[in-house]
Amino acid sequence: MKTLIMLAAAVAAVISAKAAPAATVSYTGNWPVTISKTHSLSDGTYCVTLNDDDSLGRQHSGEASLSGGFGNPTDGQFEVIGNSFVATIAVPEGNGNLGFLVFTARAGNGTLGKGIFDYANGSAPNEGDAAFGAEGGC
Repeated sequence: MKTLIMLAAAVAAVISAKAAPAATVSYTGNWPVTISKTHSLSDGTYCVTLNDDDSLGRQHSGEASLSGGFGNPTDGQFEVIGNSFVATIAVPEGNGNLGFLVFTARAGNGTLGKGIFDYANGSAPNEGDAAFGAEGGC
């Protein structure tokens, strides 16, 4: 009987541990991103601001914006899909058209890593490398 009680207690502990909520992960915050090796844009470090409120139907998704360059970018959106981060931010151009800043990078456990950048505006290629720094770094 004593063995049965101990076995029941062990099973209850395992079930309880599996049912415990995972640590809260969020991508909300300000992220420095260094863009390099572009073809026709100024390389530099900019600031991407994310609001991870799950508003786009994925667990990690929401609004994105950029400051520190590229004219006057408007708000955009981001999602983390698996271990991939993607953000698209609209940039009004002087001719009435919109260009789009597109960032992709590795993502996991609330951190962003290295990836690529593209300024999609229908003209010459404007891609380069993108490396995200630690959250709160800008």
